[in-house]
Amino acid sequence: MANGKKSSVSVTAHILQLPVSSVSLNVVLQPLYGKNLAMLNATWDACAFMKNRKRNRALNRLFKYLAPYTNVNHSCPYNTLNAKAYFTKLHCTTIDPEYSQFDLCSMNKVNGKYQSISITIRILQKPITNCQMKFESKFAGTTSLPLFNKTWNVCRFLKERKKNLAFDRVFDYFRPYSNVNHSCPYYHDIVIRNCTLMDQKMIIPLPNGQYDIATTYSMDGKPRFSVDLTFELSN
Repeated sequence: MANGKKSSVSVTAHILQLPVSSVSLNVVLQPLYGKNLAMLNATWDACAFMKNRKRNRALNRLFKYLAPYTNVNHSCPYNTLNAKAYFTKLHCTTIDPEYSQFDLCSMNKVNGKYQSISITIRILQKPITNCQMKFESKFAGTTSLPLFNKTWNVCRFLKERKKNLAFDRVFDYFRPYSNVNHSCPYYHDIVIRNCTLMDQKMIIPLPNGQYDIATTYSMDGKPRFSVDLTFELSN
């Protein structure tokens, strides 16, 4: 917001069915209080346009306004991003020392970049029969509204993963490196070993930059510990 007026917008669309191979774009331009007086009402084949933008000058002018701010910058299909991702920060916090403690919270550096993380959380009050995870992501170093802010019932999710496709995609990044791979209850400590983004396909399209992810875990209705990390994405 600038000078009391909203001067920018941010939109993130999570595509749950990839690849995107055909897109029909409908643009309607009309006065706010004259819905029956459309100044423009047109539908375009967006994939055909992105393949040869010069053939549609009107849509190309509109696209040029948006091009510097979006990752929609190539022809179809839209599938995964051939992006490189590195961890840059990791911070583990024990909120309730009587419930848990971190035996390990470290990043492993390869070729001058932190390419994997390892975490061990010792659970002092077993078993874990319920868990709420608050997940928040935003551009690193900003105080703007989060790109994503959601709280999930972890035990319910692990029991029926197919009912939450968005969380399931996030979970798939970390599942190969963790012993969090079954439904509750958990009678053991939580271990993550050499978790890396280098071999993962970025199925959620994001522009280049650094991103903060903050997670807080609550058991029995009380916050017990948190894990915050930052990663850098570059195409």
